[in-house]
Amino acid sequence: RLEDGSWRVGITNAAPTSVRATGVEQALASGASPAEASRRATEGLDPTADLRGSVEYKKHLAEVLTQRALEGAT
Repeated sequence: RLEDGSWRVGITNAAPTSVRATGVEQALASGASPAEASRRATEGLDPTADLRGSVEYKKHLAEVLTQRALEGAT
């Protein structure tokens, strides 16, 4: 969370490159709770299956870990 109250959220290790979770940022700016905002964590995320997990697993983790991070930051 930035000093002006806005948010910057990034997802790493789910896809070949890091992705900024602008859907989550927009939801938070609109007053959504961390749980509601984290549901948008997979927007724009295109994970690939590899030894670390399936596409579905990585999308699930993106939502769960985003919610935990947001709750810890508020």
